[in-house]
Amino acid sequence: MNNTSSNRIATIFKSRTTIVTLLNDQGYDMSNYDSISINEIDAMTNNQQLDIYTSANNVSMMYMTAANPTMKLNIVYIRPLV
Repeated sequence: MNNTSSNRIATIFKSRTTIVTLLNDQGYDMSNYDSISINEIDAMTNNQQLDIYTSANNVSMMYMTAANPTMKLNIVYIRPLV
């Protein structure tokens, strides 16, 4: 892995860690995402599997995906139909 790629993975790892912490603080269940290592982030980036799908108290659901190549976030909130 070259230096540019290493920096990119480190940035994605730091961003994702921050996002997971913020969503957890807002009541979303982040238990599937809170202990992912930087090596796992590298593999997930290579396979374009950085999406997050979670819910808060089984009431509001959230799907987040990173759009390549700029890795800008696109967050979509999904509310269940009652």
